[in-house]
Amino acid sequence: RACIEPIESGWESVDWERGCHDYGYFAQSCLGLTLHDGQVTWLTNSSSRENVLVTGNRWGKSFVSAVKLVHHAVYRPRPLQFDSAPYRLLTASITQDQAGIIFKSAVRMARQSPVIEPLIDVITRSPYPRMEFSNGSCIEARSTQNRGEYLLGQDYDLVIFDEVAFE
Repeated sequence: RACIEPIESGWESVDWERGCHDYGYFAQSCLGLTLHDGQVTWLTNSSSRENVLVTGNRWGKSFVSAVKLVHHAVYRPRPLQFDSAPYRLLTASITQDQAGIIFKSAVRMARQSPVIEPLIDVITRSPYPRMEFSNGSCIEARSTQNRGEYLLGQDYDLVIFDEVAFE
């Protein structure tokens, strides 16, 4: 997997190469957030085709999922032979409201970051929430209702499925 250097943000103090592989550094230097050790460990090790996060209440599952979405939107980690296509990320859940929880957190993180905010092109809320970045990445929030009707025919590079036990 390759990490593409993000579009120039004017923040030369950010070590973009380190941020690509070090989620704790990315969260601190780009988003102004501090992750706890468990969150850094999960983000670092959740690179398999399918990853499951099962923790107790208040661990920060939605929070850490939003960090992962923003990180992937910035760096677009995938094999270079596929990098000519748009990079699409999805937060999904059985209801649009539930899918929107992680999406709203990602939007809040990105918009409050003086490093990431300049990379945002457009945020739309209808017909479903989308945040588009100037590097061709797009984060969406969709419902899985009606047997995934709203996902049919779509292709995503990263999918975060929240509250999958209710599906």
